Amino acid sequence: MTAPRDAAVKFVTKILWPWFLKNIWPLITTALIDFLAKRIRDFAQRAEAAAQSSYEATTAKAQQSASEAERLAAEAVTGAEREKQEAIAQVWRTVAEQFRADNEQLRQQLSALATSQQDASEIEMQAITPLLDNDGSQVFLSIGRSRTALPALPSSTGSDAAL
Repeated sequence: MTAPRDAAVKFVTKILWPWFLKNIWPLITTALIDFLAKRIRDFAQRAEAAAQSSYEATTAKAQQSASEAERLAAEAVTGAEREKQEAIAQVWRTVAEQFRADNEQLRQQLSALATSQQDASEIEMQAITPLLDNDGSQVFLSIGRSRTALPALPSSTGSDAAL
């Protein structure tokens, strides 16, 4: 390497990079955490809305079946038929209530899952610290398990000679 290149690499790795990690990387991390948290919340809300819609439709069908059985019980000619239809109506009311309870449980599970995923994502993002290293002929950027060779710094003469 040439002396100006050596000085540039030293400046980047010893001065600029630590400054970047201290002052800029926390801002990037915060922005990424906020982005991930929003995506997780949006997904959880869409999943919850889809589940809610499905449970509401199923509950409505069960309530409709209960109402139909109650109507048939009221119109029944014999006591046995009335008791049968009242029992059917009670089963459908129980089914509708179970659907409502299942929906609430699923809503709570989705909310807890979204919260735990947000927390885990934040912890993982905060644990990531990019590393810059120089093997003498090439500068590498490592983030997590990924290691990438960085392109050479441009020179003032316009050539892109290796660092």
